[in-house]
Amino acid sequence: MAIICRSFAPPDPERVHRFRSRRGRERPFVLAVGSHRPHKNLEAAVEGFRRTAPEGAELVIPARDEAAAAALRPILEAGRGGGDVAQLMVGVEDADL
Repeated sequence: MAIICRSFAPPDPERVHRFRSRRGRERPFVLAVGSHRPHKNLEAAVEGFRRTAPEGAELVIPARDEAAAAALRPILEAGRGGGDVAQLMVGVEDADL
């Protein structure tokens, strides 16, 4: 049985192009969305991505505002260890996701 949810349907290619252009995201990326609480272990996601990411890809973590970004920066810095694979994207609205 298939479950169909319009929220997870592929987006319009033109909308994706506009988003990438507006945000300066030309490289392939994985978007990590969700709560940034400690039990979600974002550090492990950054480290896992660093170890397994395809060449040229980056992990993009959205932050609603600068305060949220400031809280996330230490996590990203701790996970760098050999590559600049994780980037914050500040000012992301739910509609963009």
